[in-house]
Amino acid sequence: RKHATRRQAKKMSRKWQSHISANSTQQFALIVGFVTLLMTAPVQAAIQLVPVDVHERLFPDQAPQKTAPKLISVPLGAPVVFQFAVTSDRDGAAKVTVSQITSGAFGKRLSGQAKVFSLLPVHVEGNTQGNKINRPGGPVPEGWLDHLVRPAPFDTLEVLSESAELALQPGRTHGLMLEITVPPDAKPGDYRGSITVKQANRSAKAEFRFRVHDVVLPETQSLQSIHWLWPEPFNLTRDNVPDWWSERHWTLLENSARQLRRFGDTVLYTPLVNHKEPLIQIIANENGGYDFDYTRFNRWIEMFSKLGYQYFAGHHILNLPLAHSGGVFV
Repeated sequence: RKHATRRQAKKMSRKWQSHISANSTQQFALIVGFVTLLMTAPVQAAIQLVPVDVHERLFPDQAPQKTAPKLISVPLGAPVVFQFAVTSDRDGAAKVTVSQITSGAFGKRLSGQAKVFSLLPVHVEGNTQGNKINRPGGPVPEGWLDHLVRPAPFDTLEVLSESAELALQPGRTHGLMLEITVPPDAKPGDYRGSITVKQANRSAKAEFRFRVHDVVLPETQSLQSIHWLWPEPFNLTRDNVPDWWSERHWTLLENSARQLRRFGDTVLYTPLVNHKEPLIQIIANENGGYDFDYTRFNRWIEMFSKLGYQYFAGHHILNLPLAHSGGVFV
């Protein structure tokens, strides 16, 4: 009876060992299959949206310097601007969306308009070399580079193009500007929102916040501001360069001046006679004198006055012979 019991015990032991061995083989196969699946599954590509200081320069060939979001103060009826850098490891179009902007204190939605701008590159051919010398590749005086943005040549993201779409390239930094106009009747308080960049089936999101104060800026500015608007057609577009004073030339001038006016400019830099195609045409007449044609000048003053410019500054008389367009032409 004892021998029978031992034989049964051995038989049961072999049966359990076989069962355990079979289960272990199945478990091992499952683990190997799972690991293989993880190794062969496509890795989700990375897209990043980084908030940067609005005054920080962005370069397509440099990674952005991430900054902690700051609470920006803004008065009633004024715009507030945020800058973001976008990077991706994949080619392709991306779309930008902005969430509702609300106040956490009272849950009220801001009714102001939000505009998205993509930043286009401007090529800088050379650094300034002093004494009005700016030759691409020319020698920079010793010690100057420590005080310049970076050695040229380089591209910098500067031009604003109102667009909610980006053409992303791997290894490149792209720029976005978000402008939010606070209505004059907005309720003072802290507001927040988010901006999202979506490329195919992946996306990145960044938050922004600002504080609206119960303050209204006066309509009349105490500071008169000017940025020199160069009228040369090739300075106004990256597309086909129009002829001087053609309708497209006037349209490009108006678009640029409108943006400068939005930035607070009240004075417009105005060319007079220092171009081959001057604003004021000087024509020698048969009597040995000169006639003056103000047709272009009158259109200039009328168009930009309607945009809100209050003053018009003529080009520097002293520098007319040194104008890069070739000097004075009469």
